[in-house]
Amino acid sequence: MDRCPEVKTLRQKIQELSENQQDIKSWQNNLFQHWVNQTPEAAATLLIDGHSKVYTGRKGNLPKHYVSREKLCLPATVGYWLNALGGCPLMCLHQALDPQMVTMIEQEIVPELRQLGKVDDPGPDLSQNQSVAPSITLVFDREGWSPQLFEKLAKVGIAVITWIKNRQSEDWPSSAFQETEVPIYGPAETLSRKEWLAEQSLQLTPRLKVREIRKLTDKGRQLSIMTTHPTLPLSKVAGSMLSRWSQENFFKYMRQEFNWDALTTQGLEEIDPDSQVVNPEASQLNKKVKRTQQRLGQLRNRLSETTMSSKVEIKYRTQLTQLETELQPMKAELKVIPTHVKAGQLSKPLQTLPSVDHMIYETVRMIAYRTEVRMMSPIILAQGKKRNARKLLQALYQAKANFIPEKRNKLLRVQVLGLGSHGLDQSLAGLFSELNASATIYPGTDLRMFYELAD
Repeated sequence: MDRCPEVKTLRQKIQELSENQQDIKSWQNNLFQHWVNQTPEAAATLLIDGHSKVYTGRKGNLPKHYVSREKLCLPATVGYWLNALGGCPLMCLHQALDPQMVTMIEQEIVPELRQLGKVDDPGPDLSQNQSVAPSITLVFDREGWSPQLFEKLAKVGIAVITWIKNRQSEDWPSSAFQETEVPIYGPAETLSRKEWLAEQSLQLTPRLKVREIRKLTDKGRQLSIMTTHPTLPLSKVAGSMLSRWSQENFFKYMRQEFNWDALTTQGLEEIDPDSQVVNPEASQLNKKVKRTQQRLGQLRNRLSETTMSSKVEIKYRTQLTQLETELQPMKAELKVIPTHVKAGQLSKPLQTLPSVDHMIYETVRMIAYRTEVRMMSPIILAQGKKRNARKLLQALYQAKANFIPEKRNKLLRVQVLGLGSHGLDQSLAGLFSELNASATIYPGTDLRMFYELAD
């Protein structure tokens, strides 16, 4: 810690790096290609979800977004994350204004994947040919539900897997379900568990037939999964959807261990004046209409009580007539007032965090997280059934060590003094073997780093 730079030095360095936005974008794209080539099977299925980063500063005027973990609308920026199957991050697309997932997939994510060569142009038409494999498969929650979007994606060779939303239908017979071994994908390993699954075809739109897969829970509920992938086995479709929690766990772990929601920059930039934003006047008027309607409902309920005296009833009827009189012009005004306006038309300009700074920080966090996941693999093999690789790595980070340079042998010995027990120390043996095999040279020297446990 005595060699860590001050915060102002870090911010100055980030500001220098962010001067060339094109270089930062190329760096992010190159890392995406490198990570995809490392795990092509996992990267063939992408998990998509958005994360709202709440703005805790006082000077900025950021647009408000709904933050599900807080159940509130708060000033924030939004990043849409693309994670490989298992939760390892691949890319983050920063958005000052949240366009919602359906629009984001169609207008931002798919064009980005096409530019990176992950989507064939033109791709196979999945709605016409049920025997071809898609270019890529996207997995997301009900927020991305849109039959029209699924049809558009299927025509260009992109498959989707998601939960079915708001579809009321009869339960399938229990005899249709079969016990199936389902793969559950994690960041460092793939496990499996048995689930009761069944499948039928579903005519989602007049031009698109999809596969509906149901999972029977222990309580007898039937959870419906939909996919446009024509050839993916039933078990892998269910496993991909059930493994979406690996991305949620990634978000939670980043908030807890990587200080994800901290305000990392003091700079602000104005949002494009031509961007469409919610009209604050319409929002305020809509809230006022809802409060008046709620009050009207309460008064009508009270008037329905038979034990009410005539004097109190007259009082409530007078209030009811007054509120109904106030409500009519407000509802008429709400119909004509625009729900969205251009950002430049607002009295106070909207701002956001610098997108390039955001991109740098998130890319560094992705590198750190993926490095930690890679270090987990040999530890998991050494631990056997009692797996707690992250805790062991955290203990390793805090352990004391001796650094012994051997210039004659061009070696830098890193002697870890141990983690307190023989079992924990033995779990590190596989990790040290892989680190030593990498033959890493300590920066600024010609010394090769060699990790070992102190005697």
